[in-house]
Amino acid sequence: MEKEEKLQLQQPVKKEKEKVIKFSALELQIKEMEKNEDNLSEYERMRLGNMRERQMMVEMLNFDEDKEELNKMAQHTRINKPKDYGVREKSSRIKRKVDEEVEKKETGVGGGKGDRQSPNWVGIWTPRTSEKVPYTSQEISAMIPVPRLQLELGEVVEGGQDYYKACRVLQRVQAEFKEGDG
Repeated sequence: MEKEEKLQLQQPVKKEKEKVIKFSALELQIKEMEKNEDNLSEYERMRLGNMRERQMMVEMLNFDEDKEELNKMAQHTRINKPKDYGVREKSSRIKRKVDEEVEKKETGVGGGKGDRQSPNWVGIWTPRTSEKVPYTSQEISAMIPVPRLQLELGEVVEGGQDYYKACRVLQRVQAEFKEGDG
C-alpha cells in the first residue's frame, strides 16, 4: 500500500488547465516524512519543520510564474528568420579565370579534334615529327624499345598486401601479357 502511495506521489498531478506538474524533491521528502511523523525523532521533526518553511518560502517567491514568463519571452526571441544578404559578386580572380576559359574555347586552343578528355600535359613528352605531329604508338615503340624483364611474383606482389588488391594487380599484369601476345 505504501508503494502505491509513493508511486501516486511521484506521478505528475494534472491541474484544471491540464498542465502537468511534477513534485519537487523537497515536496516529495516532506510528504514522505509526514507519513511517519509520529515515529520521527526530535532532530527529524526539526528538519521537517525547516523543510516546510523552505517550501513556503519557495511558494512565496513564485518561481513557477517567473519561469513561465521567461519562457514566453524567450519564445518570441527564438524565432530565427533567415537574413537575405543578396547575391555576392564573384571575385576578380574567378571572373578572370572564366574569361580565360571562354577565350580558349573561342580561339580553338587544344586542337580541332573535338573536346580533349585528358589533361593538357598528357603527350607532351612523346616525340613528334618535324611537322609537330605525334608519332603513332607503333612508331614510338620502334623508337623507344621497352627492356625485357624477368620478375618474380614476390617482386610484383608484397607479402603483407591485401588479398583483393594483390588479385587486381595480378589481373592487370595478366591483361598486359595478353595484349603483348596478341
